[in-house]
Amino acid sequence: MVTETGKLVNDGTIKITASKGTGIYSENATVDSVKNNGLITGAGITDVVGIYGKGISNEATGTITMGDDSIGIYSNEGHVGNYGNLTVGSNKSIGILTVGTGQTVSFDGNITIGNDSFGLVNQGSGNQIDSNASKYNIRNRCSIYLSK
Repeated sequence: MVTETGKLVNDGTIKITASKGTGIYSENATVDSVKNNGLITGAGITDVVGIYGKGISNEATGTITMGDDSIGIYSNEGHVGNYGNLTVGSNKSIGILTVGTGQTVSFDGNITIGNDSFGLVNQGSGNQIDSNASKYNIRNRCSIYLSK
């Protein structure tokens, strides 16, 4: 991972190998954005987060693949742009979760959602979600693409 002034950039592979792990984490006032150009994977691992950002912009043009009961991108009081491939497992996994207010989510990538899971979840208020997903694959048993 490369650290630029005010940015965390992943151009390689981040492999999460334990439950409760996080691929990229930032709630640092000196970091204003996180960018994933590479691969963040927690496939086969439960209860993990690909990117966690508080008060920052998250941009993903690469691939994020999470296991069951996991979150691809978590954003609190920031903004999210996903233009790559996002895959989440089953059992209440979430592709992108926004909490807080005044955020914008732009989703133009591909998404695959496991059984009993969600694509985009907005738990905040005053957030704007713009989705132009080029391809989405929703599995069986109550998978939901957008939930508010």
